[in-house]
Amino acid sequence: LLVWLVYAHWLTCGFHYLGELECAIWERSSHSGAEVEYPMSSYHAEPWLSHYDLEQAPASTRYLECLFWAFSTMTTVSWSTIVPQTAAEKVYTICGQVVGNVFYATIFGNITSFIASMDASGDRFRRKVEAVREFAA
Repeated sequence: LLVWLVYAHWLTCGFHYLGELECAIWERSSHSGAEVEYPMSSYHAEPWLSHYDLEQAPASTRYLECLFWAFSTMTTVSWSTIVPQTAAEKVYTICGQVVGNVFYATIFGNITSFIASMDASGDRFRRKVEAVREFAA
């Protein structure tokens, strides 16, 4: 569970950094009027930080928005107020979903295995008690 929370923090920070990076490219291209080469696509949409007017928001607000996005992405709920806007943000989101699902499946797989092993131990105990009762009778 701790690993899942650490991953959520990393995903949050990465998404925020990607938004900052894309905003810098966006501002440079909009102020210069020159065509800027974008690494992820031939078009460039407005980055999520600009799209949702969060560029000047306090760091705590941006972190909370990114953290909410990260948990929505990791659990594949995908219900978030923040939607990736650019191709790079979409690729990052897809990677976040894949890795998040691996963590999610691992955690719940381990919990299921633990519960199943408890049930198997209980069955062995009940069989031994029944054997003792038959022996005593």
